[in-house]
Amino acid sequence: MPLRVLIGGSDYRGKEAADFINACRAIGKALVSQGLEIVVGSDGPQTADLYVLEGANQVPGTHPVVVVWRQDRDPERPFNPTTASADYPNIAFATLPFSGNWTAGRVLQFAQSDALILIGGGNQTKLMGQAAIASGKPVLPVPTFGGAAKELWDSMQPPPPTLRRVRGDLEILRNPWSSSHADSIVRILQQLSHSAEGNNWAVVAGLLASVLILFAALITLLAFPISPRLVSLGGVLLIAALLGTGLRTVTHFLAEPDIKISATRTLTEATGGVLVAVGLFLLYFAGGLTIVGNAQFIDQLDQRTDYFRLAVVLGLLGFFSGYLFEDAAQNLTGRLERVFPGARK
Repeated sequence: MPLRVLIGGSDYRGKEAADFINACRAIGKALVSQGLEIVVGSDGPQTADLYVLEGANQVPGTHPVVVVWRQDRDPERPFNPTTASADYPNIAFATLPFSGNWTAGRVLQFAQSDALILIGGGNQTKLMGQAAIASGKPVLPVPTFGGAAKELWDSMQPPPPTLRRVRGDLEILRNPWSSSHADSIVRILQQLSHSAEGNNWAVVAGLLASVLILFAALITLLAFPISPRLVSLGGVLLIAALLGTGLRTVTHFLAEPDIKISATRTLTEATGGVLVAVGLFLLYFAGGLTIVGNAQFIDQLDQRTDYFRLAVVLGLLGFFSGYLFEDAAQNLTGRLERVFPGARK
């Protein structure tokens, strides 16, 4: 699937300067010449979006472009459909309308894009870049024309080691704009995207290795429990729940390789597994006290067959609770919203 690039920024100097316009057009030509697709949100005369598309339209062929349109504020879509076919004969427009403030629009833009290019710009451009960095989405701020893009570029120095293959292109971006800049931008962006994909697979490989280690530890605790047996039972529950959450993350990625797996998400998944294990362990303990009336039920764990039976049952409960934790939470949220429709407001 072609890399889809979100364009952000404007000539923050408040004028339609020829250097900014020509640079954006060159970037548009370079993007579509390499088979990349474009996502835009405006056709204002000071925006990078407008001139990037003008440059893309200069390349013969049919180039897909997604327009995210704030329909409740703008009566006409950017790149007006009534004139777009004549003005941009080489562009195939797809429209994604939304209503509300631009926060919703940014979510749509991010969902539709694999990477960002930022040029010039002010506060909104800076927020776009910061959001991309926080979410782990590849972003390349072009420092040549100052503004928010230059601030973001400076904050991202020195560049990560993953960009060592395009070190020469990075040096070019530090110089005044020239004809070689646009191709360098595309090469850097492609390298950033490949690195992000590689990081995803590295995280999944690490998770898969962890799942195998946890599975081996689970079998060990079932076959050779440690004393006291209550500790072993708690360990079985914890490992089984972590196995479920880890395996869910791996299967989700294999089903949708485009999703981003971050360290925060992985830690959240693991925390959910731990909470599931603790909850089930407390449920077992409270149930035993309620039925027996005292803590003597714990002594049954000294019998190997009783321990194994309980460990297998609770382990399966822990595993499936961890694996289905996210779906159960979403279903519960949906049910609560139907019962209490104003709860989220």
